[in-house]
Amino acid sequence: MNHVLKRLQNKAAQESDDRVRWSERAEAVYAGCHDRQRTLIDSARSGYKYLSVRCPRRAGKSYGMAALALWLGESRPGSRVLIISLTLKSTRDNYWASAPGGIFAQNEKYGLNLRFHHTDLSWLHENGSRGRLAGAETLGAIERIRGALAEADIAIVDECK
Repeated sequence: MNHVLKRLQNKAAQESDDRVRWSERAEAVYAGCHDRQRTLIDSARSGYKYLSVRCPRRAGKSYGMAALALWLGESRPGSRVLIISLTLKSTRDNYWASAPGGIFAQNEKYGLNLRFHHTDLSWLHENGSRGRLAGAETLGAIERIRGALAEADIAIVDECK
């Protein structure tokens, strides 16, 4: 077999292994959710475009939405995720490093090997998917979300009024 064909065959085998690994990670995120949180992922998996969550405090909304963001990132290579809340501080508090069920915690729990960019509060999956946190407290902050940032495969709006 010529060396070019051998390299192509090896690359195809590696891509297949990568897809299996990403799928297994996505399913681990799914399995780590309780039944109500899995409903979010099931709805996204079924193709629903608009979802809403209404439940009392401490019910696992932030964990479930972070899990949905990570599940989508792992299961759909190249996807874009935006998580937005009233303020950037509240988004960071609920979803970033200090949050017990946030992106960092779930990355550690499921071994997702995410790369984090602390300056712009974003993360990158090994498969090219990426996510970002944003706040929408002022009209100026909302204006900054327009364009490429707003062109997300999923936009999670937390605590909207």
